Amino acid sequence: MNKEYYAEYFKLERTHWWFKVREKIIEDVIKAHISIPKDFSILNIGAATGRTSEMLSKYGTVKSLEYDEDCCEFTSQKINIPIIHGSILELPFSDSSFDLVCAFDVIEHVEDDNKGVREME
Repeated sequence: MNKEYYAEYFKLERTHWWFKVREKIIEDVIKAHISIPKDFSILNIGAATGRTSEMLSKYGTVKSLEYDEDCCEFTSQKINIPIIHGSILELPFSDSSFDLVCAFDVIEHVEDDNKGVREME
């Protein structure tokens, strides 16, 4: 993501109708298909400016991962949540570390998308 775009994207993620509807759909799917225990652990890959991590935090403990190092810094400063700099192609976690792994609007941007999906398993 372009460095100058972070502030605009931050606002869009929280106000634009597309993101609001997307968030509602994601939450509806989570509620309909996932039994959520009290200690639910979630990995959010491609956290961008953090809105999906904020939303997911309603359902458990969220670890956020973002490929763009500058975006990690921007988001950490803006909303004060830790975001790990890393790649979907080499996740820095042990297998089966999370109850739910999310990658919203990420896979289509990964050249070796099959590897990214396998890494999430």
